[in-house]
Amino acid sequence: MDNFKTEVEASLAVLGADSIELLRRCDLLKSLVQRLFIKEATKNINLPNELIMNCLKNHCQQEGLRDEKELKTWLEEHALSKEELLEQVSLPSKLSQLAIDWFDSQAETRFLERKESLDQATYSLLRVQDSGLAHELYLQLEAGEADFESLAKQYSEGPEKTIAAKWGLPV
Repeated sequence: MDNFKTEVEASLAVLGADSIELLRRCDLLKSLVQRLFIKEATKNINLPNELIMNCLKNHCQQEGLRDEKELKTWLEEHALSKEELLEQVSLPSKLSQLAIDWFDSQAETRFLERKESLDQATYSLLRVQDSGLAHELYLQLEAGEADFESLAKQYSEGPEKTIAAKWGLPV
């Protein structure tokens, strides 16, 4: 991490105080520092050429570029070289790989630490006053003679019946 900081500081030092001040006033300095940090963090990640070409292909599809000539025109309009574009379009894949490299070994432990706060339960409710009816409905569900949603719409006596009907939700 200290090496990243040193590299980013070195890149900024090349700009000079006036340029840094201009970037700060235009609220661009933070974005630049973030980009420099990301570039430094991902510089040693080498993606397979096939993946990079897929990233380029996806970019060309999104931009409506059908051939090399249109790509070349687009590059000129955006003042980019093809290498710079390849670097930009492959950055999300590099960041994904970086996240895996840095955090994969910690993911399961972190999940287990937070599991209780992440657990969720979903339940369905069918309220009836008559215990005999409740038992009969249970037996119908158990035997597969009826589905819960239709029984709840027909027999439920609680407010969930009208809420579910109003929103078209299963009860």
